[in-house]
Amino acid sequence: MSRIAALLFMSPVALMPGGPELSVSGPSQAVSVSAPSPGEFKCGGRGGSHADMPETVVILDDKVIEVEIPDFDLDFHNLANSDFTFGFVCWRWIEEHYGFQVNSTGLFITTVDWLKRGRDNQLAALGALIAAQDRHREEHGKYAHQADGLPGFGSLVDYGLPTYFELDLKGADDGWSARVTASTGRSGGAKLVPTTGCFAFVGAVPEAWTTALSRDMPAFRERQPMCSEGWDGPNTGPGGR
Repeated sequence: MSRIAALLFMSPVALMPGGPELSVSGPSQAVSVSAPSPGEFKCGGRGGSHADMPETVVILDDKVIEVEIPDFDLDFHNLANSDFTFGFVCWRWIEEHYGFQVNSTGLFITTVDWLKRGRDNQLAALGALIAAQDRHREEHGKYAHQADGLPGFGSLVDYGLPTYFELDLKGADDGWSARVTASTGRSGGAKLVPTTGCFAFVGAVPEAWTTALSRDMPAFRERQPMCSEGWDGPNTGPGGR
């Protein structure tokens, strides 16, 4: 079994009934993929006939590559010897975040290097949020409950994160907590793998975080942003439920 085929075999998408099939053949490492049906994403198929649209598309490290999935060539895109992971996303999600229209699904590929850069950007955003919250506390005597309009912070896009990343901020006068992660709950069940959550807090660490803390994660520390790959627990901040 090839390395890429093994990756698919272990992925949650591959374990679904009637899931995608992938094989690698030939010296150029061409990929043959059978994408899952639109119904498996709970977003429904695109109605009507759209011969001018590609059936599928490949998204590599947050950039749309206008090729049909069965024609995707690992060597051509310098992926044959790279560490990467992939999943499938539905057409609604692709349109919302990329403005690119397809009839069915997209293959979403992320390399390890890109994921590391994304993690660094998430940490940078949380570092800026900590500083902005401290300034807000000094000026107003309390922390902000919303990030919108918080002076000196901006938006996640300002820190190099894609539009599908979200900031979940929970606040009270004596503390706050924030989580930055890729949103997968919108646009009809888009599936992104893996998910990396990054966190920061001031005051008491949310109980929901401590109960979900895995053994390989360091302890949470106030004003110290941290990330954990694959952590998808709730975000309950000070004073929140």
